Amino acid sequence: MLTAPVTQPFVTLKVYQQVNGGSLPAAVARIWRARGPRGFFPGFGLHCFLETVGSTVYLGVYHLAKRLGTSWQLRRRDIGLQPGIHRVAAQDT
Repeated sequence: MLTAPVTQPFVTLKVYQQVNGGSLPAAVARIWRARGPRGFFPGFGLHCFLETVGSTVYLGVYHLAKRLGTSWQLRRRDIGLQPGIHRVAAQDT
């Protein structure tokens, strides 16, 4: 949520250039002339919402993956496997 006010103008400029083409200075000048500083923040509420939901999902999945990874490492250690070493069944030759 804290980064949304910083990132929103860049998202606006990116989308504007994808649709209209042109250089970055020209895009900034056109948006500024047409709408002023508020022109860089269209859809700001939606941007905040999506950033909040995205961060929540990202951090939740990260925490879960970290916890599962730690338990997997502990399980490997308990059965005597070192990281990077896999137990292979003996074959009769």
